[in-house]
Amino acid sequence: MKIHLRQLEAGQTHFAGQIEQDVYQLDDKTVVPRGGYEYEVEAGQQGQSVWVTGRVAASFDLRCVNCLEMFEYRVEVPEFAAQQDVEGPEILDLTDEVREDILLALPTHPKCDVDGDVVCPGRILAANHAPEKAPQERASSSDSSWDALNQLDID
Repeated sequence: MKIHLRQLEAGQTHFAGQIEQDVYQLDDKTVVPRGGYEYEVEAGQQGQSVWVTGRVAASFDLRCVNCLEMFEYRVEVPEFAAQQDVEGPEILDLTDEVREDILLALPTHPKCDVDGDVVCPGRILAANHAPEKAPQERASSSDSSWDALNQLDID
C-alpha cells in the first residue's frame, strides 16, 4: 500500500482498495497466497509523522496439518496500525508493514475444519483407528501419574 503525502494535506483521509500483486515473498508449498490483499484504512499526518489505521485482509491456500489437503483460508487483520516518520519521499510505502501483519495472522497449525463448516477427513480417520480405553483405565492411568509425582522427594 502506497500513500502519496499530498493526499494527506487536507487532514485525515480514507483509503480503500486492492493490491493484486503477490507481496508475500513466500517459498513454501504449504502456504500459497491467492493474490495480494485488500485494505480499508484511515491515514493522517501530524508533523513529520504519518499514521495509518484500519483493516487489511488476504486469502491463502493452506495445507491442513491433519489431512494434508489444501484449503482456502481468509486472513483478516481488523486493527492494522502503522506509523512512520517522513523526511523526504513524497510516497509512503507500507507494503512491508501490511505483509508482516498478514503473515503473523496466519495460523501456525492450519486445520481445514477450523470454522466448523467441514469435517476434516484426517480427524475422522484418526478417530476410527484410535484404540478405545475403558473409562476406568483412563482414570487409573491419571491417578498413577499423580501418585508418581506425589512420591517425588523435592527437598
